[in-house]
Amino acid sequence: MNVDSWEGLDADTQAKLEGMTGAEMSQGGHITMSTAGVKALEKWEAEGGAVIHLSAEAAAEFNAASAALAGELIAELEADGINAQEWADALK
Repeated sequence: MNVDSWEGLDADTQAKLEGMTGAEMSQGGHITMSTAGVKALEKWEAEGGAVIHLSAEAAAEFNAASAALAGELIAELEADGINAQEWADALK
């Protein structure tokens, strides 16, 4: 939800939404998705699917490219008034 929409809500509605979302729910969702991802990958491998394991060098190259793209996206979001860097830092 964008800031203008959030600020357009009355305090009671904001409180209800805060009770249904937030850091705890986000972390629970992350754990669920991570677990589901691992199970899906295990099933894929068990059924003969190919999995590519990156070398340390290839992983470093991928991470550098990803960081550059993430930086661009964060800058765009920050320009729109979203505290994207704060969120990104919290995920580290």
